Amino acid sequence: MSAATDIKFRQIAPGLYGTGIHRHDGYDAECCYGCDEHDVEVVIDHFTDEGRGWNIRYLCACGSFTESLGAWYRTLREAKEFIVERPELA
Repeated sequence: MSAATDIKFRQIAPGLYGTGIHRHDGYDAECCYGCDEHDVEVVIDHFTDEGRGWNIRYLCACGSFTESLGAWYRTLREAKEFIVERPELA
């Protein structure tokens, strides 16, 4: 992904935005529900710490989240900018 236009941010639910960036390998964190999924999407989540900011993490195909992939961001715009500037997430 070379430009911001390559990433299609979409609202999945209030406070949860998908990026369309999927990882099919290199996902070593075990799903908290023990599923065998290895397909995850990079998402922006607002509900991880009582609304203090936005967090970037993986969302497993079964609906479980991983820990943070980066720092907390005060605004959704800052979180989106982090993703756009990190092609290694894709």
